[in-house]
Formats: sequence, C-alpha cells, structure tokens
Amino acid sequence: MRKIYLITLIFLLTGTLCPGQSKLKYYGVDDIDPDEFAFLKDSLGGNFGMVELSTDTLKWRKALAEAEKYDLKIIIWPLGNGHQWTPWAWDGSSWNISAGLNVIRWAEKYIVAGGQSLLAVVMSHEPFYNNGDPFTASEMKTLYSALKNEAPHVQLFVYMNDMAYYDKRQGTQIEDGIMDIAGTWLHCFGGAEGTIEESLQAIDDDYALIQEKGLQMQLFFAVQTFGINGTEYRMPTSAEMQDFAVRAIGKNKLDGIFWYPWNQVASDYTSWLSKDRYDDIAADRWDVVRQMSPFLTSTDVKNEVLSDKFSLSQNFPNPFHSETTIGFNVKECGLYTIKVFNMLGQQVAILLNLEISPGSQKITFKANGVQPGMYIYTMQNNNSILTKKMVIR
Repeated sequence: MRKIYLITLIFLLTGTLCPGQSKLKYYGVDDIDPDEFAFLKDSLGGNFGMVELSTDTLKWRKALAEAEKYDLKIIIWPLGNGHQWTPWAWDGSSWNISAGLNVIRWAEKYIVAGGQSLLAVVMSHEPFYNNGDPFTASEMKTLYSALKNEAPHVQLFVYMNDMAYYDKRQGTQIEDGIMDIAGTWLHCFGGAEGTIEESLQAIDDDYALIQEKGLQMQLFFAVQTFGINGTEYRMPTSAEMQDFAVRAIGKNKLDGIFWYPWNQVASDYTSWLSKDRYDDIAADRWDVVRQMSPFLTSTDVKNEVLSDKFSLSQNFPNPFHSETTIGFNVKECGLYTIKVFNMLGQQVAILLNLEISPGSQKITFKANGVQPGMYIYTMQNNNSILTKKMVIR
C-alpha cells in the first residue's frame, strides 16, 4: 500500500517571499547527432545539445533546421585541422581562421536573420593547457576578436576547465574578451582528476571568479559519463549520476549542465551514455537524465503565471535532507491544497487542505520516511494550479 505522509503544518504571517528557482537555463548532452534531436527533447527532456559538424554550411543549415523543429538550442563544434580539431590554426605568432570562415559567416547571417537555435560555436578546447604548450590570455583574446569581427552576434564557447586555477597563473588570467560561454568540468568518477567534493568545489570557485570579476560570461558544467579501460576513469552508476547532478544543479550557480558524452567521442572510450544505459544493478541512467530536466528555469517561469489569486515560492533549502519550508501568498479566501508527488505522479504527502485567508504564509515539510530523489509539489485552488520541484537528498 502506498503511504501518505501527514505533515505537521506551521503557518507564519511574513513578508512576501521572492519565489526562488533554479538558475539552470540549458540542460542536455554533449556529442549528439541531429537525427537524435527528437529523442533529446521528448525522451531525455533536454533543451540543448552539442554537435560536431564539419565546416559545411549545408550540414549546419540542416542541423539547425532540425533543432528548430524541437525548440532546441545547439552548440556546434566546427571540425578542422587547426587548434584542438577546430578550423582555427595557430602558426606560432597569429591565428589563421580562413578554413572556418564560411561557417562562422553563415552562423552570423543565421542569427541576424532571426534564427533561434544556434546557442554558440566552439572556439577552443583547453587553451591554457593545450597538451603542455599553453596559449596565453592575450593570444586567446586575439582569436576571439578575429572571430567576432566576422560574426559579432555569434556566441563563442570555450572548453576552459578549472578557470579559478588558471586565473592564479601568470598570463592565463580569466577576463572578458576570451569567451562568451565557459565550459568546465572535473571528471570525478574513478578519481582520475579528483573527488566528487573537489568537483563540486570547482563549480563554486569558477562561479565565484565570474562574480568577483564581474565577467560577462555564462558557466556550463559537463558531468562525466564515460569509462576508459586501464585507467581510473569509469562510468558512474545511475545513483552516482543522480546524486552529483542534484548537488550540482542545487547550487544555483550554473547556466547549463550537459552529460558528457552521449555518443562515443574518442577511440579509447569503452563506455558512454547512449550505449551503456543500465548500470551493474540494472538501474537506468537515462531515467536519471529525464529526472533532472524539470530543473529548467523556463518550466518554473511558465508555472508561476497560471493564477492571479495566489503564488507559490520555491522551497528553501533545496535540496534538503529532512525538513524544508515552502512559502505562498493568498490574495483571495478559499480552499487551498498543497500536495507532494513523486516523479511517477504518485501522491506522497498532503501538506495543506484548508480554507485560507489572504496573506503571506509558510508551511514546513518534514520528509520523514520519504525516499531521496526529485519530487513535484503543487498548490491548487479550484481550477488554478502552480507547480514547483524539490529534491530530497
């Protein structure tokens, strides 16, 4: 029999609480093919993906047209024989971008004409490491300027990684004019690059760097989903994926999260997300990807405007272990209910079912006996309903 947890209610008249919501704007996978865009949108719940394409404007046109069909954003990695498999080539003193001029100019025309699906173009991969021969911040600014001169409206993405570390080194300080979107990661499953806690700390450090310097850039984080035989890199379990994603998203410091990789991107990878769906105990990794998708900000915003009679705030803290507080504001007297559901739509708690007078109030949810995971909570009055997400660790 399914258990319904009756929760002790605590009401306090307070000032109006600002509804909090996840900062996450983009959620998806890295290394996905355009013919899988429907799956990304409908089955995985993502709204963006990274795609590797040759410098062929027809292929770019087709990929973006497919993305538009599913209201997706894509970051395109233009493949070439220059720096880190891009078309931008460094000759030791300057950048030659001629091999990629056709696509970068086409991307500019696409955006100026009103195209909505191109999120960014990859500019560089680990430039401050570069296989032991690092570029300087000044050299990366030169590349950024060269590409922006051709395509001022195209955002440029850099797989930067460990920005706070490089910012402390001479010549590799993180500044505006290097990138528009910073992609970072620390592959922590297996311990090859660090621990889970160190990986989460890297998010804090990179976000703090952007805030302290007032940098105009977005921050994306790539979550490891691959393994390599003979090394410490390994595929995370379904539970590990969920735990890490909940903790990373719950920081409210990231603009985007992507699972890396979806498809195989290197010959020495032995496992990756599209191939290794189930872990050793048959838990579904793809289901974890779906479970995380409701964190997208756009969903929260849409739900917030469904009623002019009441408002529902994001629970705080979120994620939480045993207890959290939910604020709401009622403008008209009436019967109101607040309920909690799991991701299968099963009701697990009734927090409120009372006649309520106008005013700002709070309710405490004590989740004793409720399993960790993502949950939906709703507030309803007559035909109006508001919905939010919460996560129990």
